Amino acid sequence: MSNEETPTMPTDEVPSTLDAVDVSWLNAQLATSGFEATASSISARPLDGFLGAMGEVGIFDVTWAGSSDLPTSFIAKCPKDDDLAQLMNSVMQSYKREYGFYNELAGDVPMRVPTSYVNAYDAETDRAILMIEKIDGRPGDIQTGCSVEEMEHLLRLLARLHGAFWMSDKIADKDWMFDWASPLWQMGIPMCHEHWYSLNEAWPDMTPPDIFAALDKHYMSDIDAALARMHARPWTFVHNDYQLDNVIFADDGPVIIDWQTVMRSFPGIDVGWLLATGESPATLAEETALLDAYRDELARCGGPSWSHDELVDDMVIGMTYYITGNSIPVDQQRHTLPQGDRGRDRLEQFLFNCIAAADRWNLVDRLG
Repeated sequence: MSNEETPTMPTDEVPSTLDAVDVSWLNAQLATSGFEATASSISARPLDGFLGAMGEVGIFDVTWAGSSDLPTSFIAKCPKDDDLAQLMNSVMQSYKREYGFYNELAGDVPMRVPTSYVNAYDAETDRAILMIEKIDGRPGDIQTGCSVEEMEHLLRLLARLHGAFWMSDKIADKDWMFDWASPLWQMGIPMCHEHWYSLNEAWPDMTPPDIFAALDKHYMSDIDAALARMHARPWTFVHNDYQLDNVIFADDGPVIIDWQTVMRSFPGIDVGWLLATGESPATLAEETALLDAYRDELARCGGPSWSHDELVDDMVIGMTYYITGNSIPVDQQRHTLPQGDRGRDRLEQFLFNCIAAADRWNLVDRLG
């Protein structure tokens, strides 16, 4: 629908849905962001293929009054306006984190990210509207994978990001920046216990016995202590969902999207997640060389000169979190989504690939 037909809302409030954004609010936000442009009409439409549990993602089509250099279509995001989504967003603070990223750090990261045109967040209501550049290109897909060259490019970009913020004061004291000491992690511990053991009972062949025992001993038996060990590791700024589905391969190189899970963390959580979830026969054959490329770039860009084993140790620690944590949505959706559903298939691929990576990287001995 055209939002010029809806009643005008106060320009100092953040709308609760994408459909509630009107022309006057948009123009006020653009002026605040420093863009000299005036919209005469705006309409919102869903983004094809997106079904979010916690948020809306759509496309804004804008007609400008007079000439403008701004695009006529944008990607727009906001939290879902329902009780469950509000509860989950209040725990994970995904929109607060993405607001903080675009407000304070987006211009400093050494990789291409979508340009932000509107970035509004209300801490009292947890409402947010983010309006960003619509990128033309080939969306990444964990189910189709990527070439070795593309994987190396993504790892080198990641090393530049990690090196630029290695143990940096730039991210040490931001109130929107999560780390492993955040008390909000405690809220997820009972859920992790419930779904990890439930899923392994339902699928007894899912986790090799030695890996299950190692995870039970070094993570599940005392998650508080595991989180404390993770918090004590050398840290940097991480994307924390750096995988192919959050990459658009544009003509001039990859664009990294979805910065809602950013945090201060050990870097292996990004490296391991990308390699595990995006694995293919080609990347597996070149995995050692790919890790060498990351290590070389990290040392060149301000990070440490880690050995191969030091990096893989870091990646294995990340797998303890990703394997057990991904059991939650997989266990939930095996009851609600049929086999063959793309959303369910993706979640299961995330989990199974991480278990395979843990085996490949010798998690049992490295944790021991």
